[in-house]
Amino acid sequence: MQIGSVLAGILIISLGIQFAIGASGETELPSAGRVLTLEQAVQTAIANNPELEIGRQSVEVAKGRILAAEAFPNPEVEIEGSPSIPKGEYNFSAGVDQTVPILGKISKRIAVAKEELARAEWELHDTERRLIAEVKRTFRNAQVVGERIGLANSLASLNQRLFEIAKARFNKGEVSELDVHQFEIELKQRQQEVKVLLSERTSALLELSRLLNIPYKEDLMLSSEIAIELELPPLTSLLNVAQNRPDIKAAQAEVSAIEKGHKLILAERWDDPKVGFFFSREKSVFDEPIELSDIDSFAGVRITVPLPLFYRKEGELVQSLAGIKSAEARVLAE
Repeated sequence: MQIGSVLAGILIISLGIQFAIGASGETELPSAGRVLTLEQAVQTAIANNPELEIGRQSVEVAKGRILAAEAFPNPEVEIEGSPSIPKGEYNFSAGVDQTVPILGKISKRIAVAKEELARAEWELHDTERRLIAEVKRTFRNAQVVGERIGLANSLASLNQRLFEIAKARFNKGEVSELDVHQFEIELKQRQQEVKVLLSERTSALLELSRLLNIPYKEDLMLSSEIAIELELPPLTSLLNVAQNRPDIKAAQAEVSAIEKGHKLILAERWDDPKVGFFFSREKSVFDEPIELSDIDSFAGVRITVPLPLFYRKEGELVQSLAGIKSAEARVLAE
């Protein structure tokens, strides 16, 4: 048998092995493990990923801010008394003060809180979108590495067999020592290839386990069924998707929240007045010239209006304007 015939046989066998691996239903990353499909991996990541859980809690916090913004200020009750027991005199007063929001502050706070909720929800969607893309990329990378390991192992076994045949034929004087060394070098290359691929597989599975937030398992098997979409969606659909990207929507919601927050700061330059109702009763006792007692009662209304003479939210306004420009720049950068 000539060396050329042997190499031709190797090529034919290699192509047959590659075809067989491509037609198999699943790739084992290694044996005796459970099969994990891409859809299961995505759902597991959505359920377990800590970054998504942080995003969900941020949404709940934003919802709480809306409830706080809708609340009307609580009234203040003031009671005061000073009795004089020996003479029977006393002084008693009670009052209720209510802060009254002006300039639409409550509605402005609600508007800001709703925009912050929208931003939190879009940021959650963006985190989920990025996570799904990363899971799919890592999953498919692990699948490809698994198939390459299977092919490399098969070729290494074939090279091992050819090396043994070459040594036997060398002992019979049918081939030269150079031919034997050539097969030995090819065998070592195949074996090194397998080691590199095994390391890549471990890295891919570790990354996948991190994304899914599950313990790393060497016996994990991944389904090799990969859905390939050959038809691209219409251009209008792609443009619509690009315009509605969650990260862009989150940045736009941030701009809107800061703009509405700026309007709220302008309104808050005037502190809310207080309207109060009070009642007072006082008893006085006189000993001379004759013993007399007198009871006086008073009722009235008081209004307290803070005057913005020294502080008018200048610092907050400067920060707000800078925040608007920064947020708009982030929208353009997306």
